[in-house]
Amino acid sequence: MQTRYVVHTNIIVQWLLKPDGLAGKIIKSSELELFTPNKAIDELWENSKDWSGKKIDIDLKQFTSALGEYIVIVDPPYGQAMRKARSVIEPIDPEDVEFLAVAVMKDADIWSYDHHFKEQKLVRVVDNLDILKMSPENPALHLALGNQYRRQVGNY
Repeated sequence: MQTRYVVHTNIIVQWLLKPDGLAGKIIKSSELELFTPNKAIDELWENSKDWSGKKIDIDLKQFTSALGEYIVIVDPPYGQAMRKARSVIEPIDPEDVEFLAVAVMKDADIWSYDHHFKEQKLVRVVDNLDILKMSPENPALHLALGNQYRRQVGNY
């Protein structure tokens, strides 16, 4: 099982809006090496008005400060990985170049629900359910997700 993932902003927002949901449980299990570009923090702030009407129990400033406890925030420059990522994903979705660059740099999969990533072949893209289905290969993660696994996958 891959244990290195670049977490896209849409997964982070999922965690923010539903801290005890599947994304939150996976992230808080601390069983995976998780990375995100600094751009994800910028996107959280830039787009907060789009989802801030939803009821959340934590403020964004507090959340972004705590984010680094679970996810390594990677600052540019991304070097050669940035050039490679730009050539692949920029024509598809220029907003995702830094996510792909970090994935290339860290030899990681991308954890996202952004369908644009599926159009590239540089790295693998997974979602919450993919990680959940792979969790039996990582006993500690599987233990942390056991109840969720039984409910959603059924093959415990």
